[in-house]
Amino acid sequence: MRSLTLDLKRATLPRQEKLKAAVIYPAELASPRATPTRVRLNIEAVEHNLYLEIIAQDCKTNTWNACSIKKDKQHDRKSSTPSGFLGFTKTALRRLDEVKPDVIHAVTTVAVLPAILYKRRHPSVRIVFEMHGLSYFEQRELQFLKRLVLGFIDFWGARRADAVIAMSYTQRELIRRLFRVNPAKIRVLWGPVDLNLFYSGDPPPSPPFIVGYCGNDLFWQGLETVYEACRLLEPYPDIRFLLMGFPSERYASLSLQNATFTGPLSREETPSYMNHCHVLLSPRIAHKATETQYPFKLSAYLATGRPVIVTSVNDQRTVVERADCGVVTPPGDARALADAILHLYRMPERERLTLGRNARSFAENSFSIEHLGEALLNLYRKSG
Repeated sequence: MRSLTLDLKRATLPRQEKLKAAVIYPAELASPRATPTRVRLNIEAVEHNLYLEIIAQDCKTNTWNACSIKKDKQHDRKSSTPSGFLGFTKTALRRLDEVKPDVIHAVTTVAVLPAILYKRRHPSVRIVFEMHGLSYFEQRELQFLKRLVLGFIDFWGARRADAVIAMSYTQRELIRRLFRVNPAKIRVLWGPVDLNLFYSGDPPPSPPFIVGYCGNDLFWQGLETVYEACRLLEPYPDIRFLLMGFPSERYASLSLQNATFTGPLSREETPSYMNHCHVLLSPRIAHKATETQYPFKLSAYLATGRPVIVTSVNDQRTVVERADCGVVTPPGDARALADAILHLYRMPERERLTLGRNARSFAENSFSIEHLGEALLNLYRKSG
């Protein structure tokens, strides 16, 4: 069993006033993907103000562990290996019965089921349900019946939770409309970012002018539009594409002469690659799945201090217009994307640098871990 001990010298609340919170995440916390990264940032944001129990998968043993975060001592407890969804629910409930938390922060659909079942026996516990997308729309590779079950759990969790964290205002509206949830209990928290890890430095001299994309290659990311824009911009030899974060061998047959694929990158490697770029892309498609999300990469892009080109889906337009840091294009329009890249390529360097500084300033004010911690503590204490 993994156990974590943390120095709580920076704690700001007296011992007797600290809440006991359980964070449930039904997958590996060590994964570099967006959702576990956000869970780790959630933990970092509040760990010095609470007693935390983290119920998550141990990547070494493939068991569901309760990682105790205490000031005074370490706890080592054994847990059984669950057989799928029901096994996880059973194990999580057993751990919650041992912990007896004041607050349960359930992240994703699978995590909210044991939280709500526990609340039926302990009505005073406060449930905060963090919804990363809506499973019915995202998990299109699953059989219809399984998607329907996950959709019902989302519905039940959103209705029974005391507070809901939505990734975007478009997701908030869908939750309100589809699940008939009181909008007053839905709080939008855009993706946080480690502002020390994702640093801002001036881009290298151009040419070449580097256009970057960083993330996975799931269907909603809109990479087909990027590939088409690559072909449209082949007549401009000074413009190059740097495509980061996903297996490159899948796209060898595209033979894009002006694109470099890095393959998967670690979280620690990613910032230096992004700082080689002059502009960064988030070309998401128009789809119900994208309406339920927030592009985690967008926060990292702004923290890097680069102009961005985004599509007008979910909250991307809102972020870019508030930050005054880039260009918004229609989803799925490769010509519009190519024109936006040319616009920034031809823009005087001074103006591009101003857009980048605007991006970094917005990230510092809106995406910091401190900002996230304050919001989470308010939700935990029923004041958010």
